[in-house]
Amino acid sequence: MSLWEAVRAISKLRNVPITIAAGEVRLFVTDFDMTPVEIGAAEAQAAIEAHARYGKGVHPAPLTTGDCFPHACARPHHTRLPYTGAGLSQTRPAHSPTHPTAQRPAP
Repeated sequence: MSLWEAVRAISKLRNVPITIAAGEVRLFVTDFDMTPVEIGAAEAQAAIEAHARYGKGVHPAPLTTGDCFPHACARPHHTRLPYTGAGLSQTRPAHSPTHPTAQRPAP
């Protein structure tokens, strides 16, 4: 999920100004020692390929555009997805945190 999407969703759900929501997202990212990654050409291409393979109308996983970016970023950045919704759990199992071959981040 992009930081913008998270900020916008929190602003709407909590009915707070976008600046307040942005602060909450920054704290969350810091508290959980998360590292946001930029979407470069490789990630964009991987998202396109993920949608072509797992997108709505193509695969039982029906990934949305928003699902495709975290899916596309997980492998090149050697990380697990922070969540596995119904759709993401039906994609390549190595992207699932419970799959035995999933790469675990260093402690």
